[in-house]
Amino acid sequence: MKKILLPVVLLFSFSQLYSQNAPIDFENPGFGSSWTWNVFENDDNPPLEIIANPTPSGINISDTVAKFTARQAGQPWAGCESLHGSDIGSFSFDTTNCTIKIMVYKNKISDVGIKFVDSTSAAQPEIKVANTLINQWEELIFDFSSHIGIYPVVIDQIVIFPDFDLSGRTNDETILFDNITFSSTIPGVPDPIVTFQVDMNNVTAPFTTPEVNGTFNGWCGNCWALSDANNDNIWDLTTSIPAGSYEYKFSADGWSIQESLTIGSFCTQTNGIYTNRIINITGDTILPVVCWESCIACPPVGSVSGCTDSTATNYNPLATVDDGSCTYVNTLAQIDLPITWDDTLNIDYTVTPCGGTVSYLS
Repeated sequence: MKKILLPVVLLFSFSQLYSQNAPIDFENPGFGSSWTWNVFENDDNPPLEIIANPTPSGINISDTVAKFTARQAGQPWAGCESLHGSDIGSFSFDTTNCTIKIMVYKNKISDVGIKFVDSTSAAQPEIKVANTLINQWEELIFDFSSHIGIYPVVIDQIVIFPDFDLSGRTNDETILFDNITFSSTIPGVPDPIVTFQVDMNNVTAPFTTPEVNGTFNGWCGNCWALSDANNDNIWDLTTSIPAGSYEYKFSADGWSIQESLTIGSFCTQTNGIYTNRIINITGDTILPVVCWESCIACPPVGSVSGCTDSTATNYNPLATVDDGSCTYVNTLAQIDLPITWDDTLNIDYTVTPCGGTVSYLS
């Protein structure tokens, strides 16, 4: 009997160790309502509240929901996280559970972020999806199929960013969320195809192979290498990426060199000490060729940047590429007569003839 019982007990223990507690519906009985939720990066970190559904309507008529208050002074990535292990359990992503859905009720449009963490706090970057409706329940869908088999494989914590608003908040925001489910891969909906392109002609540092790194690949170094098929030093990579918002930058040779991007540029955003390019993928996208460390294309080799408009005050006859720097004298082309004013200050006015019909002031 002992030889038969031991494998059965071990199998039972293994299945108990790797199990997932879902759906997270905040009901009692159910999952989520009694979990130990920790709020972070949210000013005074008001606790996550489990409350009666204040708007049981539309797609969500459940009794109980989670309420997160995002402080105006909190970070854009303020959020809440479950307790490691005992709350959501330990599990791995596969084709049966890699599509995560969450219902949200928000009074503004902003990203919602979700990520999963292992027992050592290792994690792939969050995936963000913006709501499209306000003041009503909406179900958002997150595709985690790209995380299947990717480190960390066994995860035991869920992290939710209800109002991932990098533009900043003007006041405290209340976000409701509910019914977090895990289901199989969505059939027939392939990830968008994205092409990255960077012009390396102005790079003076030595390099062999550029790469693109970002939140879509965990800043993995040289795993997304670019190629230059026609040897014009404009490098590109075409790959599939799940829809969502991402940060990224170009580097080369496994981070031997990397872009130093300008804070405040239209194509970048800055979080702390990091300034990266930004992209929002909603469908197949061919990104324009950009110059290394720039938001725009490189000027042609041998070109001279400057003002190319001969009517401008700073016209440069040697310039071959207009850099948007032209300045002009403010001129008054026409005065429509008669003019009426109140000359209570006894100011003398002079009209200088410059063609056409002139009427003198009296």
